[in-house]
Amino acid sequence: WSIPLVFAFGLVFSELNTIGTEDFVAAIDCTGLCVLIFNKLWGVLASFIAFFLPGTVMVGIYIHIFTVARKHAKQIGTGPGTKQGGQNRMKASSKKESKATKTLSIVMGVFVLCWLPFFVLTITDPFINFTTPEDLYNVFLWLGYFNSTFNPII
Repeated sequence: WSIPLVFAFGLVFSELNTIGTEDFVAAIDCTGLCVLIFNKLWGVLASFIAFFLPGTVMVGIYIHIFTVARKHAKQIGTGPGTKQGGQNRMKASSKKESKATKTLSIVMGVFVLCWLPFFVLTITDPFINFTTPEDLYNVFLWLGYFNSTFNPII
């Protein structure tokens, strides 16, 4: 948590994310709001650092864990001295493994589907001169927030 904290505070307080957006910032009324605006460079960098890179690493790690677990399960199931009782335990273990894999896949999928629109918008909006309607931006942001409410349901 310390690395994201330093990154976020460093970026916001250095105001590197607003270089080149001064005209846009001056034209909007942010009274009572906490608005985080990214220029072209930081829109791309922040999205990759905060979402795309960690998401890719998580998916890669989960795929690796799944393949190793499946390989071990197959080795145990085909080992010498496997009897009927062992096969039944393997089937039960395989069902649990399959359910865990499905649940993890759904959680990751929902996470990506909820946050992807916001981060794509964060990248593209500076390139289209911040013409995205505020309501659409808020919908995408709240969709990301709703991801937290979906996890207990899943």
